[in-house]
Amino acid sequence: MTTGAAAPSVLRSSDFRFMLSGRAASTAATAVTWVLLPLHVYDITGSATAAASMSAMNVVPFLLFGLFAGAYVDRLRPRTVMVVVEVVSALVLLLVPAVVLLSEPPFVVFLVIGFLASSAFVWFDVASSALVPAVAGPERIFQANGHLWMAATVVNAVAAPAGFFLLERIGLAGAFLVIAGAYVVSAVLTSFLRAGRSAADGAEGREGNRVGWSEILEGLRFIRSDRVVGVLTLAGAGIGISGGAVYSTIVVFSDLSLDLRTDDIRVGWIIAGCSVGALIAAVLTPRLRSLDPVLVSAVTLAVDVVLLVAYAWSPGWVVALILLAGWNTAHTIAMIVSISVRQQRCPAHLQGRVNAVGRMAAWGAVPLGGGLCGVLIDLTGQAPVALTIMVLPSLAAFGFVLSVVFVRRAESPDVSKENA
Repeated sequence: MTTGAAAPSVLRSSDFRFMLSGRAASTAATAVTWVLLPLHVYDITGSATAAASMSAMNVVPFLLFGLFAGAYVDRLRPRTVMVVVEVVSALVLLLVPAVVLLSEPPFVVFLVIGFLASSAFVWFDVASSALVPAVAGPERIFQANGHLWMAATVVNAVAAPAGFFLLERIGLAGAFLVIAGAYVVSAVLTSFLRAGRSAADGAEGREGNRVGWSEILEGLRFIRSDRVVGVLTLAGAGIGISGGAVYSTIVVFSDLSLDLRTDDIRVGWIIAGCSVGALIAAVLTPRLRSLDPVLVSAVTLAVDVVLLVAYAWSPGWVVALILLAGWNTAHTIAMIVSISVRQQRCPAHLQGRVNAVGRMAAWGAVPLGGGLCGVLIDLTGQAPVALTIMVLPSLAAFGFVLSVVFVRRAESPDVSKENA
């Protein structure tokens, strides 16, 4: 990692301000969508299984289409992909007021709408990640990801109350008209970007429109060939599993271990503490740019493991809030570092494919962790025991990263040369 003078603020770049604003609008639309759709499905069916199926539609498309999206984004103009899919997202979500006002559709209709909307998000997310290095420049990738993560954290924190406010004031049809409008705003802001108007530098000018498996799997081959990126990607999957266990059981943990009812305001404070941790991480991470990123990851993962176990055995809600905030600070730093290093080390013509694999590993791991932890709580009847078991993936991630620290130290005492 370079250690010269600090790079100027990425916020001075009009391109980055357009990207930040566009992604904030898109994140707001997506977050409110995934508050309201599962809620509506539960209201019309009374089935927790149906609501869970609706929520799963937020994840499944990334696992199905992530690799394909990465390959096509590397062929196309990322900015154009982002604009097009935001318009598509707006059109898809306009189906909600259409079907609600014209009929009383079965919940499977909303499953299809959710699947289509989430599929469009896959392409936006991959293209956006691929475009960050071009917009921010290599010296400001950590800064850019810190600001993007901060904006996403704030938006997601207000998504639930915003969704309920819209639902109460203008109903489901009106709420989705507003959400569709937010996607249009994102498309307009993204269209102002100068970066991404042409294919990424170094893109391979392949003929034809079909993408073969060899091209699709080039991102995986790069990750296997780059030891640092490969290990951080594996670590991302590990901490994603453990993180999913924590995020999905905060309310259950508060009920079973802290004796707080689900409607107790202190549960809300604990959740807010988790968001505060993410905000602290978004502020701190850019300041760590000059340090060895693998060592930073090793340290934050060690803190992640310790604080997760401590949180699992919290004696009271105040201690739980503090430990959860600290845990999510370390957890989020590790994730932002992994994303930033992947974007820095990856060649321009592979940004889409490599970032798609990284996102699939981390994003797909979160619901897996939540499901496993739920099963463990049901089997043991003890939330602390279940969460302690679920620390193992993070512990394995720490082991992966620590092994690279030792190998790189043995190969050369000046590890900074590898990150220059």
